Amino acid sequence: MKKRFLCGILGAVICMTSACGMNEGNAEPATSEASVDDPRYQAFLDGKAPAYFGKEWQGYRMRDVEDCFDNDEKFTLDEIISGVKEAQGDYYDKSKKPVIDSSLIDCGMDGDKELRVCISFPGSGDPDMEKVMVVKEVNGELRIVYYWTNYLRDAESVDESGYISVSGAASGDILSGVYGYLDADCKWNFDYYYEYFLSAHDYETWLSDRGIDVDMTNGPWENAQIERYSFDEDFDYFSGEDRSFITTFSVYKISDGKFEDLGDPTIYDDDSVYMKTFKEAGIKAYSPDEIEKLVEKRENPDDPRKVFDAFLKDELKGQKTYSDYVKEDEVYKYDFFDVDNDGVKELALFSLKYYPMAFFDVHDGKVERICGGEGPDAYLKIVEISRKNYLCYYYTHDDGKMVYSFYRMNHKDEHFDLFGLVGNYSPDPNTTDPTYTYKGKEITPQEFEDLKEKMVYEGEVFGSSYIKRKVDSGDSFTLDGQKYYFYASFDEKNNEETYTLYRDGIKKEITIFANSHQAFVVKATDGKDYFWVCTTGDGMACNILVLDFDKFDQEGFIDSGCPYGLYKYMYKGGAYITLASPSWIFGTCSIRSNFYIGDKGIPMHGNMYYYYDSNCLNGSGGKEPGPTVTLKVDMEAGVASDWLSDDWGFVKQVVPAGTKLTMYRTDNDSFIDLMMEDGRIVRFYMTAVREAGRDYDEYKLINDKYSIEDIEGVPYWG
Repeated sequence: MKKRFLCGILGAVICMTSACGMNEGNAEPATSEASVDDPRYQAFLDGKAPAYFGKEWQGYRMRDVEDCFDNDEKFTLDEIISGVKEAQGDYYDKSKKPVIDSSLIDCGMDGDKELRVCISFPGSGDPDMEKVMVVKEVNGELRIVYYWTNYLRDAESVDESGYISVSGAASGDILSGVYGYLDADCKWNFDYYYEYFLSAHDYETWLSDRGIDVDMTNGPWENAQIERYSFDEDFDYFSGEDRSFITTFSVYKISDGKFEDLGDPTIYDDDSVYMKTFKEAGIKAYSPDEIEKLVEKRENPDDPRKVFDAFLKDELKGQKTYSDYVKEDEVYKYDFFDVDNDGVKELALFSLKYYPMAFFDVHDGKVERICGGEGPDAYLKIVEISRKNYLCYYYTHDDGKMVYSFYRMNHKDEHFDLFGLVGNYSPDPNTTDPTYTYKGKEITPQEFEDLKEKMVYEGEVFGSSYIKRKVDSGDSFTLDGQKYYFYASFDEKNNEETYTLYRDGIKKEITIFANSHQAFVVKATDGKDYFWVCTTGDGMACNILVLDFDKFDQEGFIDSGCPYGLYKYMYKGGAYITLASPSWIFGTCSIRSNFYIGDKGIPMHGNMYYYYDSNCLNGSGGKEPGPTVTLKVDMEAGVASDWLSDDWGFVKQVVPAGTKLTMYRTDNDSFIDLMMEDGRIVRFYMTAVREAGRDYDEYKLINDKYSIEDIEGVPYWG
């Protein structure tokens, strides 16, 4: 169970916000329809399913039940409201309607949701009253496992993990309460007892009433405030003999009616007047930082959220942290998802090398990879099916073949509930009719499309930097419940194409110099959908036009300014973005560059290099290695041990004549990396020169001393 820690001196007037929200004043609140995305609990909110107060939950966390209800009976939500009105009718204003607020929470963080309900009864002359409930399905029945009455000066709040904390305002210059949590079975678990005194004098009086003499009058104590904790659930609040509590304090000054913490660390020194006073009274006193550490020790030491936080801040020792992954694996984004459906989210890192995502969990305090995309034949999505998260590995790159494999993962990283959705409609002369299967059984083409739409697209938890679907001229598609129609026409005389997208009578149209295009619905790293038209003209001229679906009625197509061509044909499904341009830095061979779709739908390449691919233009998509060249002379150059090396990893040495080097990558501006047969990387720094009689530059100088003519086999395009 992961608990939420609340520590620190509060202000002179405390009014902490409840998770349910205490209403202020007597103004009539607006009644809202309560709803949650769970039919079990929605039936209770709709008054169609009753719940009962299970006796096994009776106790401290079920306050005031006996005032209104027979614990052996079941009650609908309306009956609960009526029962409160009958028993406590003098407290609320009968002329005003109660306000119901609801949400799903996850007590115990086990993935099984509970319902949190807050019923606010508008007050009559006093602050409003709330009834707060947690409802859990147990063996097919709804049980009320937490029931509490909140008043302004005596309130509790229940957060999304079932953690219960004090919420209210100080009464008689004191705020007190118990912190704890409801576990996965919704059983109460004690964390600590907390008490806050607005002044040291109030604390002195409290101690005096229990036979403990402490002098905290005036002088240095004048603006001191005290917090008291006890980690003993059986602590006797009224006994002066039981001193199982510990104390912390801060000293304030009052400026313009506000309390300002002096922030003087010396007040916690052993020889300070404050610490001496506590010690003489036999009271354990600590600084706020020490109190926080004491409370943190009670939390789960393997809380993955803390480890992930340290990982992302580069604070973990002895292992790779986030900045290392950004640098070495070209990670461009992270997010959190509950992969194993246990209620605790795992970390997802996104990189084109991960196709595009990989998940990491915490094992023995270390952040370790548990699964991820496995290459061009196994891209990875995370999708939601029947309210459970599934991993979806898919292959959609070959024309006429789509393979989607789904499975769930448990907390031990074991796979189960595996099934597949396969469409194989390639016009292979060796096969007969196209086949479509789901869970091994044959289905119709329409059933295949419907299942793909529902499970892959509508169920996608996060649409990363991927093509969602390809759209041909004349196609229609539905997005967020709205239907779109796309048309493209070509003007051969002017070598122009016109692209038109319709929705609800609204037309967005643009005409551009181009002789071909490809259109897609894409999902960007900001989580939003965009429409792309990727165009090509003569030679390498290209454009990527972007249309924001959210602003369809406000703006049209926008030129992304991306100076690259889309040369790998992408089929509908999940193909990643591959853009290409010629390289003028080392001959004119083609290179490919993996891009992702950034915020606002604009193609981005972050810190990516451009990778040589001898067959990029004919569709190999990087499966073929770059061209191989041979040194004619000995060359001094930087050599690194592996492909992950950066500038600092290269050591100068002589690479002998006759060495064969495969063109690997370049920044398309200053250097090219070539790979030796043993996997080492050779880096050539290139300088552009302009020969007499030419109006353009060529990269011909290597490391300021060698010529490109000293290398055999450099390919030239054209």
